[in-house]
Amino acid sequence: TYGYVQDTPGEANSVFLYDTLLYVADMSGGIRLFNAANPTAPVQIARDTLYGTYTDAAARGRYAFCALGWSGFTVIDFTILNNPVEHGPISSLGGYAYSLAIDNDRAYIACGSGGLKIIDVSDPHSCSIIGSLSLPGSARGVFARRDTVFVAGYGAGLHIIDAGDTASPTLISTFDTAGYAMGVWAGDTIAFVADYDKGLRAINIHDPQNPFETGFYSTIHNCLNVTASEGYIFASWGNDGVYILDGGLQMNAPANIDSVWMWEDCTPNPSSVHICYNLIDPEGDSSFVGARMSSDGGATWNVPFSTLFDTDFSLGNNTPSGTNCFGWAMTEDYPNSDDGYFTVEVFSTSPNRRHLIVPGTACPYWAGMPYGTELTDWWGGDTIPAVAPVRLNIDPTIDSIVISASGMVSYGDSFPFYGPNGGSPTPTIPEYGAISGISYFADCPMSGLTAVFLAPGQPSALSMPPQLSSFTPTPEIQQSVFIGTGPSTLIPPEGANRLFFGVNDNYRWQDNLGQFDVDIEIYNANSYSYGRASDSLDSKPPEVAVECPISPIIAGADHMISYAKNDRSPASEPSQINIFRNEHRETFNSSEMSFT
Repeated sequence: TYGYVQDTPGEANSVFLYDTLLYVADMSGGIRLFNAANPTAPVQIARDTLYGTYTDAAARGRYAFCALGWSGFTVIDFTILNNPVEHGPISSLGGYAYSLAIDNDRAYIACGSGGLKIIDVSDPHSCSIIGSLSLPGSARGVFARRDTVFVAGYGAGLHIIDAGDTASPTLISTFDTAGYAMGVWAGDTIAFVADYDKGLRAINIHDPQNPFETGFYSTIHNCLNVTASEGYIFASWGNDGVYILDGGLQMNAPANIDSVWMWEDCTPNPSSVHICYNLIDPEGDSSFVGARMSSDGGATWNVPFSTLFDTDFSLGNNTPSGTNCFGWAMTEDYPNSDDGYFTVEVFSTSPNRRHLIVPGTACPYWAGMPYGTELTDWWGGDTIPAVAPVRLNIDPTIDSIVISASGMVSYGDSFPFYGPNGGSPTPTIPEYGAISGISYFADCPMSGLTAVFLAPGQPSALSMPPQLSSFTPTPEIQQSVFIGTGPSTLIPPEGANRLFFGVNDNYRWQDNLGQFDVDIEIYNANSYSYGRASDSLDSKPPEVAVECPISPIIAGADHMISYAKNDRSPASEPSQINIFRNEHRETFNSSEMSFT
């Protein structure tokens, strides 16, 4: 702890620092102004208690812009410290003013069910509403950045809004977070969302029309708000205090094939092609590298390319950064090619890696069901969120998801523990699927790890797909699939935006014990990098055609012998010519056109 402000009389709901002035929105304790020139001992220098609730505040100089809950919005002028003056109150915003953000001459207010309100604060003495936008959910937190506004929409997730036209702001996209979005902060490419019981979520906003989650951080307490500065993230976790996190929640930086080159070596028999590339991998050695060959400039990859050598550290998983080389026995895979033009492509994949904890209480058949959903029965029933499955948000760019799992789960305190492959097959009681519309995996092992894709919104019992009885990488939406220990690869069905993980049981998930640790690799267009090189290659050996002399060869006499040579690869070094005379070999370079 560097400095400390003595306990304020209300509940310190938000703070805002302007130069050395620290503004505290103290809920029922008013808006309080501290001199923080000495951060080890801030001193209160003014306060205003005109309203009963101060939920949030931002400031410019001595003007404090305040969100007032049901009382709306106001500006408090602290120019005269012992006599603060109110300017431009707006008493009705159509909802509860939870929070606000100031950008340029505008105040953006998250008004709960009233959506987003935009207020002109260019003249703090005379503020007015200049725009509004209704939003799904309840607008709780707000952040503004260069005409783009980010709103934490509670149960609706993160809203991204174009406010370039303040009179008519438009919703660009909504990303449904795993929990209840309470607060938000956004940089150029990543938005951090305080997602209540689901912790802090990192959302990639590089393309604001297609946001997707790239990481998260969670504790046992509820994440309420977030801000960031100089690479650090500051998140409030209620009774658990404030966490200061490194910005490494962002998506893994992809590996890059920087350059590729190749050449033919005609010396060995069979002749070979050497291929090298330069790999730049920010993660060190996390990439998979592969290669393929084409004889039509890359229009098709039609050349057999399997007899490779020196590949231990240059192809496959965990390939190191730097320059790596391998060889191709061309005469084995593609014999008798006569001086053709070939293109090699070297590619790397570096997935976005995630780690999830799936508790034994996670019921896959309750995926996507709203808070409070309950199945009441003689054994006590199960309720959301107590048995909620674990959600992974996905986006349309994902090509595949590779899942591996470990850990142990028991379906009750008096039953054995099993790994992700589960125990004996046990049918699931049908009441859950009849409500959620999620089909069962036939004879799924007890305590086995399962997964199910969902489309946006609540699943419908009217669109339940047929049961699966064996693993498939392409399940339908609402069709549960058994994952087990893995690695298992899933390809998201069209329209899916969420993948839920749960544990199979036949009733009463709430008394299950243990957890599974699930490691996930996500591959999409951003995961791949390519590099190409082209050259003339030849899988035929060099040829020499000797012309028979016209006159007899007489011992001791000089004779001219003519020959025609074809090195087969014009880019190679000249072939070596060997002439055998009475078991004595003479060596010449093929660039010599004649010899005696």
